[in-house]
Amino acid sequence: MCQFIESIKVEKRQFHNLGYHQARLNATRERALGFADNLDLDNILEIPEFIGTETYKCRVLYGKDIEAIEFTPYQPKQINTLKLIENNEIDYTYKFADREKINRLFEMRGSFDDILIVKNCLITDTSYCNILFFDGKRWLTPESPLLKGTKRQQLLGEGKIFEARVMIEDLGSFQRFMLINALLDLDEDRSLPIDGIRGLDEKNAVHSGG
Repeated sequence: MCQFIESIKVEKRQFHNLGYHQARLNATRERALGFADNLDLDNILEIPEFIGTETYKCRVLYGKDIEAIEFTPYQPKQINTLKLIENNEIDYTYKFADREKINRLFEMRGSFDDILIVKNCLITDTSYCNILFFDGKRWLTPESPLLKGTKRQQLLGEGKIFEARVMIEDLGSFQRFMLINALLDLDEDRSLPIDGIRGLDEKNAVHSGG
């Protein structure tokens, strides 16, 4: 049976965005595995005594049932550059524990910090984050992500970001980009110049249109 994961932010001894994780977990169990009963993370998860006020990642491994829960200190990776990698077969509709296909693409990054996956000419996600683009007025996120992340769904629901069809040739019209996931929130101080993204041949930089 397939295994799936939820990565949940814990800060100041509080779980963040738990409702979105709860909804995705049970939707995954129903659609991918056929189980209609709901697991209640509110009743299952408890913060261990050793957890302080720092930021931790709570990793929940599950299938039919919760199989493992672990807490690890969270230190964000420093990402400044992305290499465009094209793959039209990749599928990560659900947050699979098996990341072999994504890891193989990640190994193709060369000297770049991470990859930005292109599927059928459309921009999707990096190896572990959804991506946002700033057009001078609004933060936009690709309408065709590999995975609909919980932070992405929250920010869309709050009207802080907006979906858009983003193709490779559109990248030059943006000024900056930002990576988000369950542990990385919308924070313009973390945004980076768009020319940190390079073309498929690794030779052509994406230049800002602004």
